[in-house]
Amino acid sequence: MFKPLATAYSKKLSAFLRRSQGLSPIKKGDFFPLFWKTWVSSFKEATMLNSFKATVISPLEPDAILKRFSNTNPDERESRESSTSVLSGYDWRKIKRLVQVAVKDKDYNKARKLSQTLHSISVQNKLLKHENQGLREALIHKKKHLKRGKPLDLQQRQEYHGGAVVWSPRKVREARARQTVKEREEKELQLQKSERAELKKASQLYKLKVAQEKRVARAEAKVVREKEKAEQAANRAQKQKAQKAAKLLQQRQKIAQKGKKGTLKHPRAATKKKKQVVNVVGSREASGTASAAPLKTTRHGRNIKLPDKYK
Repeated sequence: MFKPLATAYSKKLSAFLRRSQGLSPIKKGDFFPLFWKTWVSSFKEATMLNSFKATVISPLEPDAILKRFSNTNPDERESRESSTSVLSGYDWRKIKRLVQVAVKDKDYNKARKLSQTLHSISVQNKLLKHENQGLREALIHKKKHLKRGKPLDLQQRQEYHGGAVVWSPRKVREARARQTVKEREEKELQLQKSERAELKKASQLYKLKVAQEKRVARAEAKVVREKEKAEQAANRAQKQKAQKAAKLLQQRQKIAQKGKKGTLKHPRAATKKKKQVVNVVGSREASGTASAAPLKTTRHGRNIKLPDKYK
């Protein structure tokens, strides 16, 4: 029983290394699962009974060894093989025998080529499935290595002075319960942190939105103010233009009034000139008749004419 155990363990270990394809290293924690699987698969009740039965010790059956060497009938073998409708890719021997039975001419090149093609496809399919299964197991094994276990909070007494300690199942259950409570509290703390972060982010977005609305309101107010200023400037310019036009009209009216007054004064001036001319002529005639009085002159040689009232 122990030799099969050793053989099975070595097979399990080599299969594990082959399936992992060097992607995941083997560690101490990997040996016991392999050994336990081998132990469970080797030490079974049916396996132990078969081992005793194979040696014809219990139950005593001498014909058991002779049945191994008895040849089976080919027709019976073919009938057993034909019981399954579809052959899997792993049964390439059965596929070959089926081709030999179906094709009567065994020396025919096409039949031989068909048999070799089916054999190649079966082998490739088996290799690909084996590789795929190995990669899957290697990936799962690698994930297990990445997932590190947490030590249990096994509370020790104060009189503990080192050495080996055997913990009771109750202590282990209590430690696991404490670990569960601790993990739950950590999850709640992380959830609270995430909620606070979301609230902070939401408040920041709200502040940004309010600031954006304020900027838009300020821009709109600025546009309104500029429009009002432009309207006021236009109104002032229009008022100034109207005032200038009114002043110009008043000036024109004043000029027109002055012109009318000038035309009214011109006849009087003509009559005065006529009177002066007449007076001058009369005076000259009088001077001609009377004795001519001497004329007074200024230092510059200008004649001085006395008014009529002083004459």
